[in-house]
Amino acid sequence: MSDICLELKKVGAIAGKFNVPDYQRGFRWKDEVEMLLRDINEIEEGANYCLQPIVVKKIGDNKFELVDGQQRLTTILLIYRYIRRYLPMSQINFSMAYDTRAGSTTKI
Repeated sequence: MSDICLELKKVGAIAGKFNVPDYQRGFRWKDEVEMLLRDINEIEEGANYCLQPIVVKKIGDNKFELVDGQQRLTTILLIYRYIRRYLPMSQINFSMAYDTRAGSTTKI
């Protein structure tokens, strides 16, 4: 158990390549996305907003198996990709690949 590390990270600090194993359920968030976007819109400048944990298992250099939090991390990636349409210089520092979808790896 000495390999367990808990760490609070800002969304912008998420980095690496995340693999979503086939035991994870498919993307189901809809109401939760709307709630998250409303919450983000209402956050006071400089305030923190915490999501539930994202649990990963390190499987290589900068590579992680996503154990829990696929819905949250996928939503964050989709928001980043949307923002990037309008702000092409914005950075996305992580990618995701889904075992259930061949060729699904997103580009960093």
